[in-house]
Amino acid sequence: MGGQKKQQQQQSVSGVERHRLFHLTTHSLTHSGVRNYECGECGKKFTHKSSLTTHSLTHSGVRNYECGECGKKFTLKSSLTTHSLTHSGVRNYECGECGKTFSQKSSLTRHILIHSGVRNYECDECGKRFRTISCLNRHAFRHTGLRDFKCDDCGKCFKTKRDIVQHMKVHF
Repeated sequence: MGGQKKQQQQQSVSGVERHRLFHLTTHSLTHSGVRNYECGECGKKFTHKSSLTTHSLTHSGVRNYECGECGKKFTLKSSLTTHSLTHSGVRNYECGECGKTFSQKSSLTRHILIHSGVRNYECDECGKRFRTISCLNRHAFRHTGLRDFKCDDCGKCFKTKRDIVQHMKVHF
């Protein structure tokens, strides 16, 4: 009877090992640069189908998670949790180059690009280069000619949210 129990434990351990190996293999894709899953809405590419599914929620416009501190709303609960760190005052991530501190590691990582001078993302339209893909995407929208942001006060239209927010200051 003891031999049967040992065999069951070995099979169980083997199952655990297979499970870990699967997750390790899946995770290693993140470092490969291969992104086979593309968002039909914005063109952003992902390594994992689950990441694309989660990302797709951002296009739904539904934002059920609201910050109790500032009122900003989020599609994902995890985004609200991450955002909440900005209100805590805790800044555990420090730039070794200039000493600036951040509440999130991702913010420090993005900031470090400033010191490196590296701009790996180039606009196909005009050749301007950017540090991050999100900066390139925001820039590329300017080439479309679309002006989706309309000022309710004067009717003037703008290409980006940033532009209309800047413009709104003239009405105060």
